[in-house]
Amino acid sequence: MSRDPVAYGSYRELVATPEDHVAFLRVVAEHINGDDDATMLYRRLGAAVKVAGKPFSQASHMLALEDVSAEWDIETIPDATQLELIQLSRAIHDADPGYNVPFFTVGMEYMRRQLHERGIDADRHAGPVAGLEP
Repeated sequence: MSRDPVAYGSYRELVATPEDHVAFLRVVAEHINGDDDATMLYRRLGAAVKVAGKPFSQASHMLALEDVSAEWDIETIPDATQLELIQLSRAIHDADPGYNVPFFTVGMEYMRRQLHERGIDADRHAGPVAGLEP
């Protein structure tokens, strides 16, 4: 059974806030199948996600992400949101090395270091962290 594509008005809408981007990365993560190669993820996303009426483009997503994430105020992003952003970004990049979400997220490494300084190891946590609410 085929579902209707998820529709967005623009790529900036996907990345307007860290929370918006986490929500979109969850959509992307739903289409990762560990047995598939990167081409299959690209094809599934093109069929499942429409932006401004057109099939999803990883390149357009990355360009918008780099532009808009530079405007995010990292100091105000809740730890749980930062942690999920880091984890989802890495999972997507692991599934498709060409879909380099961590590289195009301005401040990604800074977020990881800040979490580490607060005792949260983003490299170790694989799920929700007790006591951290988005």
